[in-house]
Amino acid sequence: MYFYRQKIRDIPGEWSFRDYVLELAEATPETRFFEYHGYRLGASEYVLGANGEIIIDFIAKYENRSRDIRRISSRLNLDDFGSLRIQGARPDESGYSGFYDSETREIIRRRYAKDIELFDYEFDGQS
Repeated sequence: MYFYRQKIRDIPGEWSFRDYVLELAEATPETRFFEYHGYRLGASEYVLGANGEIIIDFIAKYENRSRDIRRISSRLNLDDFGSLRIQGARPDESGYSGFYDSETREIIRRRYAKDIELFDYEFDGQS
């Protein structure tokens, strides 16, 4: 999200990745640059009900997007579900974990704990 928002000039250009995470750490609907809920909430907020139950019948994961789009297409009996277009906002293909230091990793771990558990994620090489 940081690289995408930098690309579209939606956040201050001088913000580093660390600056972005530090701002996100305490962001509320009133926080400048984070008013839109999609900039603050994790994916679990869209798939869990009020009691924490999964309210959808399939979760497609970004890292399996091509396979999962084919699966959705098949389930909906749609021969041509469309093509997948990747925005390519990140400037290179380096691993995401290299952008984090211990403080920003912990901020993200706390803020998105539901996502990390529900989607069985962890930082590269970290538990």
